[in-house]
Amino acid sequence: MSKYYAIIATVLLKNQGIIGGKVEQNTFQRRRYPRVNVTLPVEYKHEKKMKRVLAKTVGEGGLMLSLSERIPVETKLNLNLFLPNMSPSSSVLYNLKAKGKIVWNQEEKGEYYSGISFIDITEDDRDILRSFINKYKEI
Repeated sequence: MSKYYAIIATVLLKNQGIIGGKVEQNTFQRRRYPRVNVTLPVEYKHEKKMKRVLAKTVGEGGLMLSLSERIPVETKLNLNLFLPNMSPSSSVLYNLKAKGKIVWNQEEKGEYYSGISFIDITEDDRDILRSFINKYKEI
């Protein structure tokens, strides 16, 4: 990950109150795998090309991506999700690696949103993601 990308991610997280500050209470949803409304940087590999986008919601079971292109449902993607290190003294982002599958698509004003279900994620990374979601809910 480039230094520029890390700076952009940190600014996004600060603006959302994830790194210092408060977050609105309605950012948490009740569902099997609760998701939080948060903008996080993601890289995905599709057709041998690595692309950088933003996740709009994140949960233990998957995430929603904001895309500039429509990718068909059932397409599998290699994902790198960049989470903030939850230590207040660290600005390093954690690179969570997972494989996902597109389960739905929606187009809105020329932008595509895709729901991604994790199909391969290590238990350690799922624990880190769970900790991030739980910490985010507390903010």
